Amino acid sequence: MSNGLVLIAGGTGHVGFRTLVTALKAGYHTEIRSAPSIKALNLTDELTFIIAPDLMVDGAYAKQ
Repeated sequence: MSNGLVLIAGGTGHVGFRTLVTALKAGYHTEIRSAPSIKALNLTDELTFIIAPDLMVDGAYAKQ
């Protein structure tokens, strides 16, 4: 059971990756912003990624 959804920007960086692992272990469904290094991660039902070039633009994270 998921504790909710968390968007992690920078999930492939040092701090972001540790945050990502902690969130997954705590049972959160996580989404990370797409980056070239994301391909190195194994995606699961709990870990997905989005392509959002600029999260500050209205609607950048709107679900389709």
